[in-house]
Amino acid sequence: MKKVLLILLSFLFISSVDAEELINVELINCDSVSNIWMKINGETTRVKLLAYDEGSGSLNNEINEYSCNVLKNARSLQVEYDPSVLEKDAYNRASLWVYVDNVLLQEMLIQKGYGQVNFVTGDYLYTNNLCEVQKEALTKKLGIWTYPEIKEEYCQSGISINNKDDKKEEVDTKSNVDAKSLWFLVLINSCIVILLLIMKKR
Repeated sequence: MKKVLLILLSFLFISSVDAEELINVELINCDSVSNIWMKINGETTRVKLLAYDEGSGSLNNEINEYSCNVLKNARSLQVEYDPSVLEKDAYNRASLWVYVDNVLLQEMLIQKGYGQVNFVTGDYLYTNNLCEVQKEALTKKLGIWTYPEIKEEYCQSGISINNKDDKKEEVDTKSNVDAKSLWFLVLINSCIVILLLIMKKR
């Protein structure tokens, strides 16, 4: 009986510790996914999504709008500090795991192809799970995974990314056509010059 009671008390203790790791916060402002302000423990703090990178491309406005809408319409917002990252970054941002209605925001974004796992400098809590989510988005070619020349920065899923840049291909094709035309004109001109020289000798 004592063992059962001890196990039960241990379980309750662990559960309470886990629950305390999540901090209820209030959104102050969101201009973009990289410029989020929250009130954490009564202090206004600029927040960076830990282990997340939206990249740079045509979807940036869409990603920012989606992220800010999700944060602004949330019923509950919570953050979690990672034991490996306790200091603020060079822009005075706290790097945090952000939860929207009990769902990790980084996971929501990566699942839609609205970014990838990056800027990992330690043994973070959820990177393995996020890499699995990223693998699925990459397989489906969602969001940023349609960008030309994109590559995985942290996760190594082993999936080949072969996105063609249609505009670049058009330019290359046009260049090939122009080169062939030029070569043909040079050949014709050379033949004419040779013919003229033969006729002149006669």
